[in-house]
Amino acid sequence: MKPTAILAYLLTLAAAALAVPSEAAPADLSRDDLKMIHQCFRNHLPGNFSPWCDKATNTVTLSNSPVQCCTMTRDLVAQKGWLKGFGEISFHDDCTKVIIKGFKDKKWNIIEKFVGCKAM
Repeated sequence: MKPTAILAYLLTLAAAALAVPSEAAPADLSRDDLKMIHQCFRNHLPGNFSPWCDKATNTVTLSNSPVQCCTMTRDLVAQKGWLKGFGEISFHDDCTKVIIKGFKDKKWNIIEKFVGCKAM
């Protein structure tokens, strides 16, 4: 699976999670935010971008991330919060690395199955 397809799938999962009503839904990223992030990554994704996964720590590391997309995502997360159930997101190395950790088991199984993670 191509990295753009991986990111598109993750964002589709996140959008689906947002569509499920919740009694105490946090004010997190909207579908429009996710579309904007996806569009940025799709347009700027370098060929060596790859997800590394470590199920022992429930961590996905996205290396060689396009800086402008990472920065936009970081700013949106700072304003609105991250996605419920999709763990915690952090930004590293001048925003060229994104780490998402602490997925709930159900979400991790979906990610592991479809992302095509490489073992750390």
